[in-house]
Amino acid sequence: MKILGITGGIGSGKTAVAKILNRELGAPVIDADDLARKAVEPGTPGLTEVVEAFGPAVVLEDGSLDRKALAAIVFHDEKARKRLNGIVHPQVEALFYKKVEEEKQKGTSWLVYDCPLMVEEKLFHQADRIWLVRAPEKERIRRIVARSGITEEEAKARMDAQMPDEEKEAYVHSVVWNDGSMEALSRVAVHLWEKSFKILLSIG
Repeated sequence: MKILGITGGIGSGKTAVAKILNRELGAPVIDADDLARKAVEPGTPGLTEVVEAFGPAVVLEDGSLDRKALAAIVFHDEKARKRLNGIVHPQVEALFYKKVEEEKQKGTSWLVYDCPLMVEEKLFHQADRIWLVRAPEKERIRRIVARSGITEEEAKARMDAQMPDEEKEAYVHSVVWNDGSMEALSRVAVHLWEKSFKILLSIG
């Protein structure tokens, strides 16, 4: 089974590309953000470790993770962010391989892994090909503000906290520019798949 990794900065449209490949080509999609949420659900070892590392203030009354409280701790603290990633990422990786195995059992020939931190965390072994989705900065800010209800300054700060796209390009196989309509993005994604990924399926 072949895996196509889709990555990109916040607001780039990487999830839109993953959804296009699911809709147009029938590819199952594994979403790293979903796995990260599952990794710290109540009762999981992941949540237990997070509480041990950051204290009871990061847990809500219902026992679930207080994501806003945790984000406030780690966003401006590189050491804390690395500590959190060190807890969550091994749990996410285990869930990822479990999902991959489930798809193999179904006879799936390929799937998409929507993974925002694929380059930053050097998860190159998890995909046969990696696409980086890029978009103009102004458009990314507009999307983030509309989706998250934060200010433009806060959106820019979130973008600036991530590895620059120019650096990521050195680690990926292809770049998908998302600077037009959804129809245009769909055409670009399907064409790129046919040109550069489809051949992998015949290799086995």
